[in-house]
Amino acid sequence: MMKTTESNVRKELVRLVRSTDLAEAHQILATLKSMPPRIISPQLVALLMDKDASVRWRAADLLLNVNGRANLRHVLTLLNDRDPDVRASVCFRMAERAPSSIAVDPLCNALLHDRDSNVRFWAAHALGAYPNRKAIKALEQATSDQGRNYEDVPVAHAARSSLAAIAR
Repeated sequence: MMKTTESNVRKELVRLVRSTDLAEAHQILATLKSMPPRIISPQLVALLMDKDASVRWRAADLLLNVNGRANLRHVLTLLNDRDPDVRASVCFRMAERAPSSIAVDPLCNALLHDRDSNVRFWAAHALGAYPNRKAIKALEQATSDQGRNYEDVPVAHAARSSLAAIAR
């Protein structure tokens, strides 16, 4: 069993987020899951600033899995990341999880102002879980966005689908 020191936790987390070996990653994750979030979370938050984009989005994903609600505000800062794939990954993860009111403003901002259409698409998709005025207004504005995601689906389509989901 790994000794729980800040240094060891950080080393294991870095190995995990950089690993391309799935078996190794699962083994490290199993070890880390047995540790309290108060030990793991600060180390993952620090990795959100890593120079490697894949490390940043993997750290964000782990933060949401470790203690999602408590770490959500840290993950949402990645909606301002320089890499559009990181921003799109955060929006995608927001679409998969239970809605939280603190995500509305950053997702609306991403939908209406991100220069990458894939990010806007996933922000529109995520906002379908937020039946509030601000989300609805942003989605209505996005129904004319002709940008397309990586699969060539228009942002406007995602916005209309999310509005329909909210209306149900």
